[in-house]
Amino acid sequence: MSKHRNYLWGFRCLVILGLIVAASVTISALCWHNAALTGSLSTIVLLLVGLQNALNFEETAYFQLVLHGEAKSLRDRLRYIVTTEEEFRTVFDEFLSLRKRSSEQLPRGQGMGAVRDMYSGGPR
Repeated sequence: MSKHRNYLWGFRCLVILGLIVAASVTISALCWHNAALTGSLSTIVLLLVGLQNALNFEETAYFQLVLHGEAKSLRDRLRYIVTTEEEFRTVFDEFLSLRKRSSEQLPRGQGMGAVRDMYSGGPR
């Protein structure tokens, strides 16, 4: 399975799990009036939101999806179109620039900055 699909599924799972736990917080507060349960579930929601902010799954998945498509295009050009050494060098140069871009522009999560932002009331 491709990396971008793994990140996409990870992001989707975190969002779905966050929604389920958030709904559980509301239900436990309304139906059982159990402060300990509601507080525990609220902590889980906070952790899930923090993970989403810190790891940045969605942007990373999209970035890797775009890179994957460009790499497949280069592969197909190499396989079906390139016939001369000059064309090969052109495709190879494009491949090297794609590798460089992928290492330099990879979206990064906020890391511990996400925690700081959560407790300070928002991004600075």
